[in-house]
Amino acid sequence: MVLGWMKGLPLLLPNVPFCLRVPDGWRHVGRVAGDEEVILTFALRQQHVSKLEELVEQVSDPRSPLYGQHLSLAELSKLVQPSSETLIKVRTWLEKHGVLECDTVQTGDFIQCRTQASLAERLLPGAQFNRYVNGDQSIVRSSSSYSISPEVAAQIDFGKISSQASSASGME
Repeated sequence: MVLGWMKGLPLLLPNVPFCLRVPDGWRHVGRVAGDEEVILTFALRQQHVSKLEELVEQVSDPRSPLYGQHLSLAELSKLVQPSSETLIKVRTWLEKHGVLECDTVQTGDFIQCRTQASLAERLLPGAQFNRYVNGDQSIVRSSSSYSISPEVAAQIDFGKISSQASSASGME
């Protein structure tokens, strides 16, 4: 998986050529200090996606007996939560690299980790985190392509990098 841009957000996508285009108004101000905190967000491989797609069609179709019967957040979580194997593999990979401060969202399909930029660059070979600013907004992005270890690539749908001071607005 390599870094790509989608709607202004840096995402790790399979087989997408890397192209960092700094949008008008944003300027590069330098590399991020190795001890600066960055936030890594990974979308974990969901289960039962085809079942979810089927349900979305059914609750959206006025001819369906399930029309309008939307899933609760608890039902959605139970349906799409990643497998135990996915959770174990990704957590083990992160811990092996010293990334220990991680939380998952309620549905369990996203994991967000706080770590130092230098550690994140070792976790994601090839990454070089840089800061870009536009007025009072600041973002952190890698200026080069990077990869995710093959041991977890199949368990992660995409990822995003940010920093405490980041704001993605305007990066479209």
